[in-house]
Amino acid sequence: MRSHLPLPRHTRRPAAGSALVEGAFVLLALIVLLTGILDIGQIFMFHQGLTERVRAGARYAATHTYNIQQIKNVVLYNASTAPAGSPKGLYGLQASQVSVTRYDSGDAVKDRIEVKIQGFPMAFYSPLLKRAYTHRPFVAIRRVESLGATN
Repeated sequence: MRSHLPLPRHTRRPAAGSALVEGAFVLLALIVLLTGILDIGQIFMFHQGLTERVRAGARYAATHTYNIQQIKNVVLYNASTAPAGSPKGLYGLQASQVSVTRYDSGDAVKDRIEVKIQGFPMAFYSPLLKRAYTHRPFVAIRRVESLGATN
């Protein structure tokens, strides 16, 4: 009959220590993956949201009376008038980051309005990336249609 005495220390496997090290590597990889997913998702959300805001501003500019402040308000607040107290716009957007330019005014063919958001900072969660990134300008150009004329 065999006795059930524990094996001598030199014959046992140090499995507990290696499992701890392997678990730490897996956890590190999981955290890096999750922060990367958060950063990419945030970039997509800001990109789509701000692209839609400049498009809405350009649409408004092309079909309503040309008023730079109203166009900026549409980009910032999705309304032609600013709310009381003039808070920051979508995602913390500021009026100084929105520009409106009209090109070839009076020319029925070339008359167009450009709405641009520039200098918008994005902050990342990942410590591997630099903390702040200024996205390239978001630009939308629309040809002038009626500028609020009612015929």
